[in-house]
Amino acid sequence: MKNYNGFTLIEIIVATLILSLAGLGVFGIFQIALKTLAGDKQREGAIAMLDEKMEIARNLPYGSVGTIGGVVAGNLAQEEQIEKNNVSYTIKTQIIYVDDPYDGTEDGAPEDELAIDYKKVKIDIEWQTSQGIKSVGTATIVAPKGIENTEGGGTLRIISLNASGEPAPEAIVLLKNNVVSPTVSTTLQTGSGGILNIPGLIPSDESYQIKVYRDGYNIDYTCAVDDDGLGCSQAEGNPQPTKAHASILEGRRTEISFNIDLLASLTINTLHESIPNIWTINTDGTGYDQNNVSFDQCANGNYVFGWRDFRQSNNPRIYAQKYSGAETQLWAEDLAVTTANNQNNPDIAVDSDCYSYIAWQDDRNGNQDIYLDKINAAGASLWLGSKKVETENNSADQSNPVIAINASSTAIYLVWQDTRNDAGDIYAQTLDLSGSQVWMPETQFNLSALGAQSLPALAIDNEEAIYGAWQDDSSGRSQIMLQKIDAGGNIVWTAGDVRAGVDASAEQQNVKIAFDDFNNYIYVIWQDQRLGYWHIYLQKFDLDGNRIWVEDKRVDGATDIVDARNPDLAIDYGGNVFAVWNDNRFGTNDVFIQKISGEGNRNWTDDIRINLEAAGVQENPAIIINNNGYIVAAWQDNILGNYDIKAARFLEDLTAPSTIPYVSVTLTGSKKIGENPIIKKYSQSFTTNGSGVVFLDNLEWDSYEAAAGGGYEIKKTEPPLPIDILPGESRTLNIFLE
Repeated sequence: MKNYNGFTLIEIIVATLILSLAGLGVFGIFQIALKTLAGDKQREGAIAMLDEKMEIARNLPYGSVGTIGGVVAGNLAQEEQIEKNNVSYTIKTQIIYVDDPYDGTEDGAPEDELAIDYKKVKIDIEWQTSQGIKSVGTATIVAPKGIENTEGGGTLRIISLNASGEPAPEAIVLLKNNVVSPTVSTTLQTGSGGILNIPGLIPSDESYQIKVYRDGYNIDYTCAVDDDGLGCSQAEGNPQPTKAHASILEGRRTEISFNIDLLASLTINTLHESIPNIWTINTDGTGYDQNNVSFDQCANGNYVFGWRDFRQSNNPRIYAQKYSGAETQLWAEDLAVTTANNQNNPDIAVDSDCYSYIAWQDDRNGNQDIYLDKINAAGASLWLGSKKVETENNSADQSNPVIAINASSTAIYLVWQDTRNDAGDIYAQTLDLSGSQVWMPETQFNLSALGAQSLPALAIDNEEAIYGAWQDDSSGRSQIMLQKIDAGGNIVWTAGDVRAGVDASAEQQNVKIAFDDFNNYIYVIWQDQRLGYWHIYLQKFDLDGNRIWVEDKRVDGATDIVDARNPDLAIDYGGNVFAVWNDNRFGTNDVFIQKISGEGNRNWTDDIRINLEAAGVQENPAIIINNNGYIVAAWQDNILGNYDIKAARFLEDLTAPSTIPYVSVTLTGSKKIGENPIIKKYSQSFTTNGSGVVFLDNLEWDSYEAAAGGGYEIKKTEPPLPIDILPGESRTLNIFLE
């Protein structure tokens, strides 16, 4: 075999690759070295210019040490650009007076009446490199010949504060004055305490224009006294600014505060939803309270309302009023159901002939008893006065009655709270339509003999079995319990009372119960404190007392730190549950509604607020589905100072809101820049997009009102107007239009 000297092709390729990689590494190091040398050279050039500029300032006469347009006037430029060795340098010079504490300060002890002891010269140079902006800087003191400078002038103190009134440090201050000679136009900065003292300013009346801001913060500013529309308000002038341009007086200090804080954002949605007709039920004008409303609808479409009323010299009595389906008042005056005092907790039901049955409690006999009356279509008592519900122990207190009429209008069913055995049990009775009691004696609903049972609720199924619910504290906390009684007054669930909630860890109160006529289910709703605050929960049962849902269903969509209370419910022909309650998500109580499917799902992303007026307190709602299948709700409302009874009737199916696109919206803040005329600091118009949305950023913290254009009327907003926006906050405003 012959042996040839040399390299194969593969060896040559590998060697070339190794040499190339080594060369690239060397080239990279060489490039880095070149950049480092270039950076050092640029920095050396900047330092040389810095020394040169500082020497120029030091060698000027003291009176000439200042900047053109600066607080300390002189011949030096505040900012200049210099090209050197193909590099663009920005040179910034700032010169201010210094009040040296050695001889006292302007507001110190001892007090220095001349707060311009010497000057501080600060020079910074910046230039752009491939690694970003680089800078160098230096500062020096320039003192006058002799003991102290005598140039005079006045002092401007600028204080930058945040929305809470605390210091806003390192705020940028723009100071301009085109009236004095030489003119002033400079940029300064407050210190760590949010204070900037500017001594030695030329005296001038209302001519120092000031703007204060920081990146990501709002701008606060002064305005010219302006009659002609040349200043902060070009349209109408501003003869009396809220914060006028500053005046400087010889030997005096002017102090002005500015408020800056983080900018906020707001998303505005323009929407349509079903808007109800809302009217006041009671006709009393005495200023006394009406509350605790109950109501029902007749087969002919008329509504009958009952409530507790204090118009008789603040003595609570039960009153009633009747309205047509079109909200026309049918009784000339509110009906005083009885003349006894201290009446409370009315409940009302109507039969197929539109006779009204009203139950309540009062203490005319010394203890609390249950009374009942039957009212005809004209508002007259058919029993010639109320009837007392007799019990086996009339000396005990009976209270909180709930009444219902069976589907055939042949029987009255009644449950109440009774103290004959202990702090409270739940009892039931059936009466015929003449008011005669059928069961002898009345039936105790609860099987548990422990604790107190209170605040019952009642429903009747198609077989005229009675379902009762109440709150029971026998476990040490209030829990919602259920029981069933047949038409003969016999307990059905003999194994024991049934707990409504799956979760029994917290207080449960204010139960309501309803029967689904078409699907034969029982729905139970209550308020529950399992999350720390009160919220509304729902559970579904079959007629044997078995829970259908594995978990209790949360109804309200309020945040976890809001209290939702006083629920009620009604079931439509499709087996959907409409729940109402009051909660304080907007500060005071409003009435909300949510639709829950038969599977326990919330149908609407957002709860719908029924009351259109945001002022006052709205609470203790009641709800029915009327003969047309639409929602009617009633509640107590103190928007006029005292409580009145309000009702809302929807004229269409209540559905989730839909968007309205391309709506002009004007947003106006409460802060002012002018006093006479009043000129708002912020008032801007926007148009929502094709999805009915407009997003506004860079908003100052403020309280804002909104108005709609294009022929639209705002029916309500959520949250109610004005909407308060805090620094750095992102909020949403839903505007409902017609």
